[in-house]
Amino acid sequence: MRDRKQIELDIKNNPLNGDFYFEYGLCLEEYNLKQAYLAFENAIFHGCNSDNAKKANEHMDKLAKYGGYVPPCSIVLVSFNQREYTQGCIESIRETTPESAREIVIVDNASKDDSLEYLRKQPDIVLVANDFNAGFSGGCNIGIKASKKENDIFLLNNDTTLCANSLFWLRFGLYESDDFGATGAMSLSHVNLQFSIEPGLTLAQYQEFALKNNVPMENPYEFRVFLVGYAVLLRRDVLENVGYLDERFNPGYYEDDDLGIRILQSGKQNVLVHNAFLVHWIGKSFDNSEHSDRSKLLKTNLGKLVEKHLLTKREMQTIDAYIDSGRIDAGIRNTDFEEKSSVLMVGCGMGAALANAGWANPTYEICGLIKGSNCSKITTNLKGCTIEEYTSIDSNPFKEKKFDLIVWDMSTIKRPELSSHIKVLDGMLKKNGTLYIIASNLSFYENWLPIMKKEGIPDTVSDPDNIWEKEIYEPIKSFGFIPSKWVFFYSSSVSDESRKIAEQIKSNDILSEKIGVIFRRG
Repeated sequence: MRDRKQIELDIKNNPLNGDFYFEYGLCLEEYNLKQAYLAFENAIFHGCNSDNAKKANEHMDKLAKYGGYVPPCSIVLVSFNQREYTQGCIESIRETTPESAREIVIVDNASKDDSLEYLRKQPDIVLVANDFNAGFSGGCNIGIKASKKENDIFLLNNDTTLCANSLFWLRFGLYESDDFGATGAMSLSHVNLQFSIEPGLTLAQYQEFALKNNVPMENPYEFRVFLVGYAVLLRRDVLENVGYLDERFNPGYYEDDDLGIRILQSGKQNVLVHNAFLVHWIGKSFDNSEHSDRSKLLKTNLGKLVEKHLLTKREMQTIDAYIDSGRIDAGIRNTDFEEKSSVLMVGCGMGAALANAGWANPTYEICGLIKGSNCSKITTNLKGCTIEEYTSIDSNPFKEKKFDLIVWDMSTIKRPELSSHIKVLDGMLKKNGTLYIIASNLSFYENWLPIMKKEGIPDTVSDPDNIWEKEIYEPIKSFGFIPSKWVFFYSSSVSDESRKIAEQIKSNDILSEKIGVIFRRG
């Protein structure tokens, strides 16, 4: 039998060769029976030779007897108008997946175009035709209930296009470990850093990219707090345990965040699969719908999510890996690291960006501290980094460790805690380490935010215990630290027009909601 790496290299060079997947299955029988089963199934789908096809079926039967069977997945789509996208999605499923691997379940939410006429002509789908709009969560739940009870569930937006081996690698990843409860695909969206390639290309170009991306990869699995709901594959037993989508989030948005949180609370992991790319034609699911006011929906449903899980606004923001990733990356880029180095983030919130840093820097030790809260009960289950809860910085679980980089978000503490934190963190930093402090910019809240939102100065400005960026220098300097670099973080509420004005007057800092300061010992 050939070496696993040699076979994986052959698949990279020819990802549609069934005989290579047959060899892969033989090899994987020594490592993971379920992944071997999937490889044999993919070998038959991609047209391996007749002898290998016969052997693949024999191996699958044998594996099923010894715990290697993998159930098909029920692909649940919710349709509301946009027939052309639904049709394209269904056709891509047929073209890229074996029939043995899936069941197609379509829930139509009383479309007003010709969607139902098209769907009723499709012989290979399970169709539920609603006479009302059940919303996205409600539609998904109806589809899940209509699916075969033994199947895993693949929640897929109807404005997606599967590419070669998209579903194969999602299923392959789901059965990498018993800890994995859900897997998600890469696409074009910057939300939650789930993008592999920028939008704006043709379908043919994306399909060509997928042939190079959807292949064996050295480090394909990244742990996340949640997975964006355009394409999420779920183990059926995990879904039944945590419950279906919460319909309070109808017609859509944040139901995927909620599901991810519940999966993480259960002790299972949400895993982003970097070698499973598909095309998500972003936002088409809501185009021409009865609920097209996205900004209002986002605000309303965010409030529902915060209320349900008793999270602060800052904690809720950090569920998205995108939010803090730039801050952590800035600290890493400005620190002289050895191959095996250590990073601590104080006030890491949900920890999504820390897990992302752990995936991007697999030789680093990535740690986080979060004050005791409902958030800590969720995020301490997250893999890919080590997050610990603390009540007092003096007794934090990492106090005896030494770190190369400490990233400290000052918005997570109040003024009376400042001195004690500096003293303890100074002792936790290596001699040549970097202290990277992120603090809120008072000028932004006092001046620009009221202008842009046409509201009064926020109540946070009058809180005497808040710590602002301009106030951190003297306390930090008293411990022998010298500021060496500044990093400015724009608020999401800053318009392009405001940025242009700031550039003209050379005052980018006033538009920055937060300012990061790199400190080194003098």
